[in-house]
Amino acid sequence: MGERKTRKPEERKMTSQPLSDEASPPQGYIPPELQDHIGRQLRAVYNDILEEPIPDRFLKLLAELKNKQDGTP
Repeated sequence: MGERKTRKPEERKMTSQPLSDEASPPQGYIPPELQDHIGRQLRAVYNDILEEPIPDRFLKLLAELKNKQDGTP
């Protein structure tokens, strides 16, 4: 008959499904409230970074790359 394949702990997917009162949380379980909190914190950090100006040295490198692609010195 078919063999049942067991997953290694690192292969288990995280889940946000509610738990019954009697069950212990599965490995990797993150409660929805904590997921929301982490998401808000990450958005706050990354929104600040997105609003920062691009450094001049990066703009210069991008211009050089574009000129090489266009064939202009």
